[in-house]
Order: sequence, then C-alpha cells, then structure tokens
Amino acid sequence: RIRQVLINLLRNALRHTDAGEVTVTAHRDDRDVVVSVTDTGLGISPEEIPRIFDEFQQVGDLSRRRGGSGLGLSVTRRFIEMHGGSIWVESRPDEGSTFSFSLPLQGQVVAAVANRDWGKLLRPATEGTARTILVVDSDPEPARLFNRYLHGYHSECIPSLEDAKASGLREDARVFVVTADPSLVGANQAPDEPTIPGDALEITCPVRTQRLIGKELGVAAYLVKPISLEALASALGSVGNEPRTVLIVDDERDMANLLARMVGQIFWRCQTRQAHDGLEALAVLRSERPDVVLLDLLMAGMDGHALLATMREEPTLRGIPVIVVTARDREEDTITVPAISIRRKSGLTIGEAVRCLQCCLDALLTPPLDTTVPARPADPPVQPVWAGTPRHPASAPASSRA
Repeated sequence: RIRQVLINLLRNALRHTDAGEVTVTAHRDDRDVVVSVTDTGLGISPEEIPRIFDEFQQVGDLSRRRGGSGLGLSVTRRFIEMHGGSIWVESRPDEGSTFSFSLPLQGQVVAAVANRDWGKLLRPATEGTARTILVVDSDPEPARLFNRYLHGYHSECIPSLEDAKASGLREDARVFVVTADPSLVGANQAPDEPTIPGDALEITCPVRTQRLIGKELGVAAYLVKPISLEALASALGSVGNEPRTVLIVDDERDMANLLARMVGQIFWRCQTRQAHDGLEALAVLRSERPDVVLLDLLMAGMDGHALLATMREEPTLRGIPVIVVTARDREEDTITVPAISIRRKSGLTIGEAVRCLQCCLDALLTPPLDTTVPARPADPPVQPVWAGTPRHPASAPASSRA
C-alpha cells in the first residue's frame, strides 16, 4: 500500500508539471519517517486546498484538461491513515506543491492507533444496516468501485436482469444500477415496458472501465502501468494456450526489459522479442508473427494506436492477440459516465425529483468563491497553504491549528 501511495503522489506530480522537476525526499525524526514529493508545477489555489483529499475531487484547470478519476489522493490519504500516519500538502499557485506523509516508527505504532477503530473501514458493507443494490454488468469492476465509495450500500454484480430473476434476487431487490450497455443486459427496452419488478428503481449509469476500453480498442486486455506480475499473468492466460513467443513494444527500454523478465517468470520457456517503436514492431510482426504482443500506446513516431490500425488492415496480422500495457493517457485517465437516468414504474414524486436534482446540482456545480473575504497581505510573504492530517499538533503549521 505504501508503494501505491508513492505511485499516486508521483503520478499526480508528473501530471501537473510541464517544466522543471519532481523530487522525492525522505528523513527520519524521533517518531516518524517523513516522505515528501515536491514538484515545480502550477500549484494549487488556496480555495481548493481544503478539498484536495476529498473523494472524486479534482482541482485546477490542468486537472480538468488532463482528466483523472479524482480517487488517487483520497485513496492515498486512507492508506496513510490506516497505517497510523498523516498526510498533508503545502502549495503556492505557480510555484509548485509538496505532498508529504509520515509513518510512525515501529515502536510508536500501537500508541498511535490504539484508540482508532481502523477495522471499521475494512468491514464489508453487508454488515449492519447497509442496503443492497444490484449492479447489472458482466464486468465486476463497477460493483467493486461502488462498494468502496458508495456509503451505506452493498453492491452485488449480476451479468443481466435475467440472471437476477433466475437466481431469485430480482424480486427482492429495490435498486438496479445498470453500468453495462443497457441493450446488452435487457434494460430500458421501452419507456412503457419496465424491466424491473414492482416499484424498484432502475438507474442507468454506464461506466467506462478498462475492460470496456480494451473492447473498444479490439485488444485482449488493457493494463495500466505500473502492473503487477499477477495482472500480467492473468492477461496472458486469457489469450489461450501458453505463448511460445511474445513481442514487447515499448519505447522505454527499461520498461521493455522489465516486461521481458516478468514474462520469463510466468512462462519460463517463452521467448521474448523487443521493439521500441511502431515501425520496428511492424517489421518484426511481418517476419516472425509472435503469439502475443505487449503494446505501449504512447510512443514517438508510429504509436500504438497506429500499429493497431495497421494490424487490423493486414489479414496476416489481424488474429495476433494484443495486450495493451500503457501509461495513463487521454483514453484511460478518466473514469467516465456519459449519462445517468432514473426510472421507476410508478414514477417519482415531485419531492423525490427535486431532491434528486438538488443532489446533482450540489455534486456537480462548484459553489462560487466568497469574494467578501479580504485578501491576505502580500507583505510579509504568505506561508504555503497547508491541508491534511496533522502529525503532531505542536509542530503543525499555524494555518492548520487555526
């Protein structure tokens, strides 16, 4: 989990830094190990600092242009606090940001978390009074996403409404959330022919997941760097028999070497070839025809998208399985939901409809800034804006104590 914390912070810093550098530092004090990730990017405005660690929250014009699910910093904070640590950010607009986190030394762990019920964060949502919703999708990823972030409800994944009926779940369920293409799961066939029982709610909320992106690209699997050995093994196993030859296409030679070692760990008899751009890969494909291609999409010159298009056009290359192993790009970087619709056989009362509208407006529209608050004096220099979970009250910046 700490590895994931560092990956999230580094990815966040790189996304917001067009020039300069990203620096990682670490030191140890009497009670903690403190790690900081500093960038020279655009920084964060003071009004956005307090909500930087909120779930599904993105800040700054650059974040909106480059996308992002808005989960990275929220998940990062949760991981750190579950270890008894703290995380905070210091930032000035146009001067960059420093995200820091502390982890208690081994002798301090029990004292740091003895009175905190961290297990509550890990208990299944089915405990207590949580209500069940059925997520209609053959891909379990949306249900897992809802279980992690939808409080007070437990999500169960079912491939189709017919499967729910056959299993006996359909008559008892009160809420169906269709995250797959409605036409594929038997939902929303016609406005006057509800497909759900009684007065249950049918919410159509298509979620664009990695599996869907892979399907759109016509590839066997879609993996996002950094990947685990288990994820690569699962993807390679999904293409059929054990591959004898694998072509790795990545312009980063270190990454290509790493993938080659991982493939060797999974299939020790498998041979790997490397290509570092699309044209080189095309030459190898035409001369040797590997069993599987591991493809990075973001490359200089002929990129992965162009290589995929060429492979589709050539009959001899069309049937070669391709597994995308790429960094987050504009296609994957955002978990998108194009539209949400809510249906019920008896309709919604005006009060229910207004409450739904109120929730949508509160969630989607950022309140305007309060311009009546006087600006901070420019002289003496303003201290960096600080937000996060304080390590020790006595040592926290003044703004956090206030």
